[in-house]
Amino acid sequence: MERFITAAIVGTEQSGDTALTTGTRIDELSSQLSEGGKEHQLLLTAAAWGAYQNAGHLAESAPELPAPAQPESQDWYPLQRPQILEMLLPHKETALLQEALGYMQERRCRVPYDLLPAFLETVTRGKELREQALPLLGERGRWLSQHNPKWNWVNELSTEAGAIPAEQIEATWQEGTLKQRVEALRQQRLLAPDTARQWLQQSWKKERADTRAPLLEILALKLSPEDEDFLEKALDDRSEQVRLVAIRLLAMLPGSAFMQRMRAQAGTLFQYQKGKIAVHKPATLDKSWVRDGLINRVENTSGINDACQRLLEHLPLAYWEERFSLAPYQLLEAIENKTWQHMLFTVLCRRAAREYHLPSIDSLLAFWQEAQPDALRDARREERNLEIAGLISRLSQQQAEGIFKGMLGSHFASHILNVSVLPRPWSHNFGTFYLDWAREVVHNFPIETETGKATLEYLRLTLPPAALAFPPTCFPLALQEWNLPDLPEKYEYSIYYEHQQTKNSVNHFLETIHLRKMIVEEIG
Repeated sequence: MERFITAAIVGTEQSGDTALTTGTRIDELSSQLSEGGKEHQLLLTAAAWGAYQNAGHLAESAPELPAPAQPESQDWYPLQRPQILEMLLPHKETALLQEALGYMQERRCRVPYDLLPAFLETVTRGKELREQALPLLGERGRWLSQHNPKWNWVNELSTEAGAIPAEQIEATWQEGTLKQRVEALRQQRLLAPDTARQWLQQSWKKERADTRAPLLEILALKLSPEDEDFLEKALDDRSEQVRLVAIRLLAMLPGSAFMQRMRAQAGTLFQYQKGKIAVHKPATLDKSWVRDGLINRVENTSGINDACQRLLEHLPLAYWEERFSLAPYQLLEAIENKTWQHMLFTVLCRRAAREYHLPSIDSLLAFWQEAQPDALRDARREERNLEIAGLISRLSQQQAEGIFKGMLGSHFASHILNVSVLPRPWSHNFGTFYLDWAREVVHNFPIETETGKATLEYLRLTLPPAALAFPPTCFPLALQEWNLPDLPEKYEYSIYYEHQQTKNSVNHFLETIHLRKMIVEEIG
């Protein structure tokens, strides 16, 4: 329309004939308007063009419809009572949703179609839910995930990186993305370990710093002494991540030069005489400590204790048995220096958990239990308890629950370890034991002593994980009235605060149990 306005202003003689064309079939009509001159033709053409524009336009071709979802598996059925699942999706306690998804998988129930968008949004935000949720999506859920980039994880989990045809492994290694190359190297390592190492050696100098570490990790598969020379060279890599991977792998080779260096260095630290172990820290440090990842630089002598701990963590449990012929309990008792005793306790706990060596675990637990009265005044007790939690996680459920029964039953250091370290679900026997103990603590309120207050605080700390750990057989007993005593006639604000905190904790505990009961009834 602007061309017509311009032609009207400057004149038809000045604008030329092109001002009267539109590039449409209107031009055929306007060419027949010879009478009246160009001015008449301009006005009629502009009027026709205006009507043409107001008349609309041809609709664009509709996009091609996406292929429909595949038929659902006949072995999976939609959840018949989806209300509880709908209630759990916005709930802040992810463990409840995980429990519901576990029951759905056992019953082979998929998510109803109308809940799929909200379900995908929820599990996308919680990475720990994704693998558990994948089989519950059904074909319709997998199909729907293709239409939202945020839900790409469904496709990634559905098409696991494995499954590279044998004839394409080398080509994928040469030309693929980092993830594909890692997978190609992993498969080749399983098929021909030496060839995989040679591939990595040949491309090593060309690899970027951020790709070398994940590629080097693959050598952990079928690790052998033949890999040692390459790993030793990796200790000089510019990337700290690469050096850390090389150190970890060399420490897995008992006969490696790296482990010989660790044993030699450890041999200078301890001296055993007359049933006592004396500690002799090195007076000077050399560059080998830097290369082996024990310290950052030679001048950093302030971190000598941390460096010694890193050194000791590389040593297997067999080293201590061979050198001192002492069980962990006896070994720790022989060290008079409390700082080094704590360091060695940490080292032995981590190694015993890693090697899953039950005699050492029992010995370390015995030392910890006997040392607890002193540990209550020890600033390092929280660090010790973290290590003990790692040991307990390696025990059988009966053994682990037995330790907590002893603690709670005798009120021995009851506020030391959180019950969350116990495997879920608890046994019925331990569940009823805990409920009896918890009700007794609540019944004794108000608690005046410091030990009593600590026990009450421990109760409040353990109620949330306990609510998630009880087996369904304990639900009726847990839901019985707790009978929290009323406040005395005269009380201080601190007593009122303790009372309200305990009441809120018990109420939250009961709400969680009610929800779990609904999950079992509706899904389980």
